[in-house]
Amino acid sequence: MADQSLYTKLTSTAKNFVLALSPKEPGSNQSDDDRFLSHIAPNYTHSWGHKFFVGTSPGVQGSVDGPEFLSRMNKLAGKMQTWYIEITETCVDVEKKSAALKADFYMTIAGHEPVLNEIVWWLKMDGSGEKVVDSCEYIDPVASSHMIEQMKGPYSHFRVGCSILLANGSFVQGANVENAAYPVTTCAERVAMATAVVQGAKKGDIRAVAVATDISPPASPCGMCRQFLREFCELNMPIFMFDKDAKSTSAARALKGEDALVYNRTIPYICAACRRTAATPPSQIPITTQRRPLTTTPIPRQPPTQATTADPSQPAVPPPTPYDLFPQTFPAGPPPASPFTPDLKRLRKEFLQLQAKAHPDLQPATQKRHAEALSSLINDAYRTLQDPLKRAQYLLLQQGLDVEDEGSKISGGELLMEVMEAREAVEEAESEAEVGVLRKENGERIAGSVGVLEGAFGKGEWEVAAREAVRLRYWINIEESIRGWEKGKGGGAVHH
Repeated sequence: MADQSLYTKLTSTAKNFVLALSPKEPGSNQSDDDRFLSHIAPNYTHSWGHKFFVGTSPGVQGSVDGPEFLSRMNKLAGKMQTWYIEITETCVDVEKKSAALKADFYMTIAGHEPVLNEIVWWLKMDGSGEKVVDSCEYIDPVASSHMIEQMKGPYSHFRVGCSILLANGSFVQGANVENAAYPVTTCAERVAMATAVVQGAKKGDIRAVAVATDISPPASPCGMCRQFLREFCELNMPIFMFDKDAKSTSAARALKGEDALVYNRTIPYICAACRRTAATPPSQIPITTQRRPLTTTPIPRQPPTQATTADPSQPAVPPPTPYDLFPQTFPAGPPPASPFTPDLKRLRKEFLQLQAKAHPDLQPATQKRHAEALSSLINDAYRTLQDPLKRAQYLLLQQGLDVEDEGSKISGGELLMEVMEAREAVEEAESEAEVGVLRKENGERIAGSVGVLEGAFGKGEWEVAAREAVRLRYWINIEESIRGWEKGKGGGAVHH
């Protein structure tokens, strides 16, 4: 009974601690500092996850006390409209008086749909089990743009860190920087080496290179990285590789092309950037839909032209649509059968599940090219489905309505005047407070347009949806201008 009582107390303390980070008032962006401080011990310290995978700006690394942690979080809160926390998993260790929690943070920036950030907390309670002494926060890099800028593994979740030892005893670090187009991905070794070169390192200044991954056996530098390292390193420079358990091995002759790996070499890691881009199979080449500018007079679409090499005896297999790729989120297919605005939490979880299965670096050699093409389709589909404007533009294009075309301009004096006044207001704003008001007003415009689109797509009113999508595009452009606002310089670039 004693253990059960302590378990209940530790569980309650852990959950209350995380939920204390909720806004003071629902829908606001004000933290409840007093509530948070009531759940921590006087000697409380907070830290963020592994330095390779957590942002260095703004200040989410190292170890801080309670007041400093709140100070940094309040700075972040000021950039958001509001947020909401939902605890999804809890694991308590009674003997160690510790707990691990997984929580979904729904973060909203004015004018945008909420972003789901999955965060894992490790907590250590005091002897009474009523106060938190230590906490460590592991932030999801996929959802957070700030984290993506530092830990660039948003697509593969294959995390790589590299550390270079220089002759003067200093270290230069890097992480893999991924891109939706896999050949553009930059490996951690090249990121770190390029940084060292920019800082003045020359050939002969590099004493050793260490590469860390979260797999076992560890991954050795790919061919492109070896060539890059060879340009600036001596041929006998050691390369140390660490696996997920921090076990290391070395490839002292790697730059000579002689792998001296101790681990089994049957599963070598070759980064996507070093593989040739796979040719898309004919069955996956999108069927081109005739594009036309928005007009009130429907223009009949021409049937798609079949490729001359197609076998007439075989029916053409259309490529999967974004909605086909996410059957759990859209079991009924696209609107009007499904709501225009999806369940973002479900969409993101399904995206992570799909990428975990399809990522090229996780497939056997014979399936890598197919996996690259599929993974690219999944990435593109997710980008489309999570963004209301892109989602609307895609759906309308399927109906032959191209609202991205330059001919799709707004009409009507009242609306045109509203857009011009909104732009001028951003240019003339003189303080952050004024910009905040403009951001709120434009956020309401965006929300209004999304609401109209929801109704139009639900009824299959394509022309209504097309006109509203054009309006939404202008409000999104104004939002971008607001985000780029600088005192004395006005707003950022506005795209028509």
